Amino acid sequence: MDLVLYHRTDSEAAAAILASRRMVSHHASGLIWFSNRPDDPNGTDYGDTLVTVRLPAAICRLDQTLPHGEKHYTVHARDLRPHHFD
Repeated sequence: MDLVLYHRTDSEAAAAILASRRMVSHHASGLIWFSNRPDDPNGTDYGDTLVTVRLPAAICRLDQTLPHGEKHYTVHARDLRPHHFD
């Protein structure tokens, strides 16, 4: 089963991600955070642009579920493939 998830970032980073079809983690863990909702009211703290991905559930780890139903997932950058950005 695939999950459609969203990563919020700034427009320049989003353009680079989509052009290269890869993401680089800026955390020592190598993890990248995603949400199941594009309309996260707190998400604008992370940027004004969404990158949408379709990921196999097997590579996604549920990080937290918020009271309003939003779920945050982490995915290791090494597990992302170019076709996840189609």
